[in-house]
Amino acid sequence: MLYLIFKRNYRVCGDFSRSKIHTIIAFSRLVGDPTTFKAEKYVRKTLRILDVYAEKEDAKMAKFVGMMKEHSQEMAKILHDSIKLKKYGHDPEMTSDLYHRIADGYREAPDLRLAWLESLHKFNCEKGNTTEAAYDQIHIAALVAEYLHLTDPRSDFLPQGAKGLVNISPTCAEEAYKSKKLDFTRLSQSPSFTQNGFLLLLQRLVNALKKEKLFELQIQAYKILIPIYEHLQDYPALSRSHLELKSAYDELIKENMFNAGERAFGMFFRVGFYGKRFGELDSKEFIYRESGLTHLFTLTERLKSQFVALFGEQNVVIIQSSSSVDVTKLELAKVYIQITAVKPYFEEEEDKQRVSEFQRSFNVSQFHFQTPFTKSGKSQGPISEQWMKKTILFCKGQFPYVVKRLPVVKKIEQDFSPIQVSTENLKEKNIQLERILNSRIKDIKNLQSILSGTCLTSVNVGPFEICKVFLSEPQNFDTQNIKDLRSEFHKFLLLLQQGINVNERYAKDAQKEFQEAVKIGYAKLKEHIEPYLSEDGVSKEILELHKLNTNLTLDMDFSNN
Repeated sequence: MLYLIFKRNYRVCGDFSRSKIHTIIAFSRLVGDPTTFKAEKYVRKTLRILDVYAEKEDAKMAKFVGMMKEHSQEMAKILHDSIKLKKYGHDPEMTSDLYHRIADGYREAPDLRLAWLESLHKFNCEKGNTTEAAYDQIHIAALVAEYLHLTDPRSDFLPQGAKGLVNISPTCAEEAYKSKKLDFTRLSQSPSFTQNGFLLLLQRLVNALKKEKLFELQIQAYKILIPIYEHLQDYPALSRSHLELKSAYDELIKENMFNAGERAFGMFFRVGFYGKRFGELDSKEFIYRESGLTHLFTLTERLKSQFVALFGEQNVVIIQSSSSVDVTKLELAKVYIQITAVKPYFEEEEDKQRVSEFQRSFNVSQFHFQTPFTKSGKSQGPISEQWMKKTILFCKGQFPYVVKRLPVVKKIEQDFSPIQVSTENLKEKNIQLERILNSRIKDIKNLQSILSGTCLTSVNVGPFEICKVFLSEPQNFDTQNIKDLRSEFHKFLLLLQQGINVNERYAKDAQKEFQEAVKIGYAKLKEHIEPYLSEDGVSKEILELHKLNTNLTLDMDFSNN
């Protein structure tokens, strides 16, 4: 029956493009879900039968025969991709990677790319990857926008191709068409690649972004949707859209004014796979984006259970250390997984500009983590012996994305000496303070946490100890390192004073006691630290005066809020 449909289409129209498109899209959706598709044997048999029928045609049908063979090969490729999906059914991240990889293989066949992106969207929804599912919809909309622009560039109420959606996500630029081989016939016959189809995609997108509480992206999506409603003179839709916009802005205002912080934008982890039994995953590192406030333990247990089911419990080893893995010391029969919590990394100026949690969690491609060590081999030691290795990881792409993980393509490692470790920690705290103080809407909750951790006498030993260890005899250290540390301390004291002034303006009556305690603590902190910041060094009398009570804790984690 299928063969006869193709043949009749060819005789009537001179080709069977319409039937071909509908068949391929239906076939892609059928085999695109490896959990429900069980008819691989029968599909292979059907494809062979189609080839046999085509070979029996006479010479007059040579063009038709060629088209049939091309069609069979295309469906065979789709079937092959489906088999690969089934093979990795135990690994949801690999499955989503394959969906994405398959979709990328059809960049010159937008209808097929759309079908596989829809399959990826369905998979992400089933796995609870709601942010990634929303980004699938963003990319689908960008794909359709690109081809609508190519086929009708004069429609000024539509976005100017995929680049018109980059304010929703910069990754939309991937959907820009770079090849000269544009098959307009295939496009015109796919219902999704129409203005009505695009409108429907945008309507679904804004609803998904609202449900995910991605109000910043929802606002950008409405900026694309509203001009279409205006062109259609759909006033009820315009009224609803502006009400939705107001609601989104109100949510952001409430969050900024009251530091509600109800939204959790996900956590990031470096995951490394080691062992020949992993196949193509061996020695590969990825950045995983996990939803909400996923803990390191939760991800570790999930991945361990996932691979224990495949390799056996005795053959799966979790590497606890974040240090580099020496693969020569690993057992061949076992597989090893290394999981490390990481944070987005920004250069200093960008770090100050990315104020909100949304800004610090979206459109990020670089991450970092720190590994403490000492020359004696222990990981932790006193301030004077505490070294630190800082690792910066560069991803292929940006988060969030249509998949949960992205491969690490570059790594930079840098060792910091003990004095540099203290300087870096102090510098990080200064950047946090600057970010709060330079923000139009102050994060008072975070500011008070920093003030409490640095100015209250029960916990402010850290700065004193740093001064005593490195600045009491500065001639024992590199001149530039001493200069950098003193510079950060000067800035630290200045920013703390500004923070106290800001907190006083915002402090409620119930917090007056806290404010007074912070002021007293700051005055004592400044009194003890300032003598160490002199270029002339520190006298023995000052050292005696500022001896610390050895019963007090000697370390202070400047990296925590």
